[in-house]
Amino acid sequence: MRVVKIRVLMDFLAIILMAHLWGNINCQMFPGYEIKVNGTVHVQRGLCVRVPCTFSVPSDVRLTRYTSVSWSKFIQGSVQLVASRVNSKYSSNGRFYLIGDVTGGDCSFIIEGAMDTDAGLYSFRIEDKEIKLTYPDVLPNVRVTEFTEKPTISSARLVEGKEVTLTCTSPGRCQKVTPEISWSGKVSDRRLMNYNLTHEDGSRSFHSNITFTPGKSDNGSPLYCTVTLQSGVSKTEKQTLNVEYSPSLAITIEDKETNETTVTVKNGDTITMRCYADSNPKASITWYKEDTVVTQDRSFQTISLTLTNVTPSDAGRFLCSAENEHGVARRTVHIIYHNPSDSIMDKSSTNIILLAALGPLCLLLLALLVYAYWRKRKKKLMNAETEDPYTSLRRSDITSVYDVLQPMTPTETNIIGSPEEASHDYENVQKQPK
Repeated sequence: MRVVKIRVLMDFLAIILMAHLWGNINCQMFPGYEIKVNGTVHVQRGLCVRVPCTFSVPSDVRLTRYTSVSWSKFIQGSVQLVASRVNSKYSSNGRFYLIGDVTGGDCSFIIEGAMDTDAGLYSFRIEDKEIKLTYPDVLPNVRVTEFTEKPTISSARLVEGKEVTLTCTSPGRCQKVTPEISWSGKVSDRRLMNYNLTHEDGSRSFHSNITFTPGKSDNGSPLYCTVTLQSGVSKTEKQTLNVEYSPSLAITIEDKETNETTVTVKNGDTITMRCYADSNPKASITWYKEDTVVTQDRSFQTISLTLTNVTPSDAGRFLCSAENEHGVARRTVHIIYHNPSDSIMDKSSTNIILLAALGPLCLLLLALLVYAYWRKRKKKLMNAETEDPYTSLRRSDITSVYDVLQPMTPTETNIIGSPEEASHDYENVQKQPK
């Protein structure tokens, strides 16, 4: 610590000596020559810093467009010019710039992409036809620190299915140095746009937009923004996505998830139904029996309903409903009461009813069959009485006399006359009484 103090003191004495060697006039010796600037300036490695500064001269001294101003850095007993300005002409070491209006008494400067070699004491000098002066009253001491500042990611409300844009802003403001900004994370279908904004003092801030449509699966996932400076150092900021979405429901019965909408219970059973709501923000969950609220909860994502010592009065339609500002979800379970003894009685009753319904039908069918048989039998008897003997004989297996005698009729001999006459004689014989 003592070594640092001694070195700073030596640098200060060197600046005073430098001022005398240049033929300067000490400001304390001549009132009216003043400078206002921070005694200590901090800048992170790789970033940029703007140092506000104003100076004044006596009222009888006039600054012209030929006035030259400069900032110099003392390095191990010597003076190194880092930036100067005459009229509109600038001179710089590439990272140190005079940005103020000299004729208006503005001696502000910026350091871009600060490096460790930029640390040290700096002095301001003014030269014109009438004056050459180094201001030794205040010697800003620039200190370069580690790059610790992270980028910032804007906040926005994320809702499932609604497009949103988040902005990442690089730390620091620069005029010449442009950082690289990149995004990483699992969000899909994203669009990126990098841009910068110029401020009144001429410095620029650097930004990057990411536009995407969040989904339920993105909730809780990380999104990263990384800023890489020209010096090669980088910093990353992380934001965990908080995506809001409407509820979805799952029901478990006796700790087993089910998609069944009907559950059968018997007398004396105990059954526990749990309703799980997945939503963001948390949903209000309610169990209904028919249209009556049974139980309700607004603080947890799970609500249970237990039916103990089940009776017929517990049967009915049970509805679980979950609702938040983004929507509502419902699931229904039908509880059906079933008693084995009732089943046996129901079966017997069913058989009796079935027999009672079929008995008369069977009797009617039997009566119709008997009647049909009787009608058929009666008709057959009547037909038998009305048939003539000859027809009966023809239909029986007994051969008629005609059939027996006809083949015996002579065909060529013993016939007097024609066959018609012979046949006529035969019929006459048949008609004679015996």
